[in-house]
Amino acid sequence: MAIQALNSNDVNNSIIPLGVHVSSGTNIIFSIAESSLPSSIDVYLENRVTNAPTLLTSEDYHIIPDTNINDIERFYLHFMDRLLSHPELE
Repeated sequence: MAIQALNSNDVNNSIIPLGVHVSSGTNIIFSIAESSLPSSIDVYLENRVTNAPTLLTSEDYHIIPDTNINDIERFYLHFMDRLLSHPELE
């Protein structure tokens, strides 16, 4: 587990790669336990293997990988103002 931080002034429209290192068969849960983000900011988790975005501000994302994951090119966090359209994540 790790905690990553970003200046609140730089949040809107930011994309952050997540370094994930886990063995196959391990249950992974991405969630937001606490947040000091403005209420208008939505946080999406993008899985580039499945091309499936998950709105983490509404639900957790669970995955049990079939293979080891050891990279920073699969999962990304997207911070977006919900008042704007996000067709690339819909």
